[in-house]
Amino acid sequence: MKKISEANVRAHFGRFSPISRISHVLAVISAAVVLAGCAASVQAPAPQAETAPAPQSVAPAPAPAPAPAAAAPQPKPETKPQPEIVLTSPLGPKQVETATVYFDFDKSELKPASIATLDALAAKAKGKTVEATIVVGHTDSIGTPGYNLKLSVRRAEAVKAHLTSKGIDPASVFTEGKGLSAPARSNDTEEGRAVNRRADVELVIVQ
Repeated sequence: MKKISEANVRAHFGRFSPISRISHVLAVISAAVVLAGCAASVQAPAPQAETAPAPQSVAPAPAPAPAPAAAAPQPKPETKPQPEIVLTSPLGPKQVETATVYFDFDKSELKPASIATLDALAAKAKGKTVEATIVVGHTDSIGTPGYNLKLSVRRAEAVKAHLTSKGIDPASVFTEGKGLSAPARSNDTEEGRAVNRRADVELVIVQ
């Protein structure tokens, strides 16, 4: 290969005038600018427009369950009127007399006031037929239930004994003792307990 000497290069370029060399340089620069412009004119790919994501389908809310139908009103059972029960006596109309007598604490003996009450009750039955005499004895709450039950029976029997002594048929007298189970007043006070120491009497007289 033939070596080009520096002298040959200088001789080659020495053939051009200074103006020609400047023009030659400008032409080279222009060509470079054109090439750069061409490279810049290559358009970058246009950015693709972002596509909005497709809306997700939302399942419709389930329809509310229908309210349960109201139960049909059930017909009320027919109630037949009960026949009125009327107690009658073949001996005639009845007269009911009531009285209450009171006792001292832990006693079954009749007090003077109680004797007077029973005498007045027996007087109403004088000359009449006594269908039934019901005597129920009671006590206050002091003492055991068992003791009070026996005490209430003694009180009822004391009332029966006095009434029969005044002419009431012993066969018509029914006695019962309820002890402390049926107080007429509260047992929280002495006044209430005094009222509960009693015997209730019901005299059924046939007119």
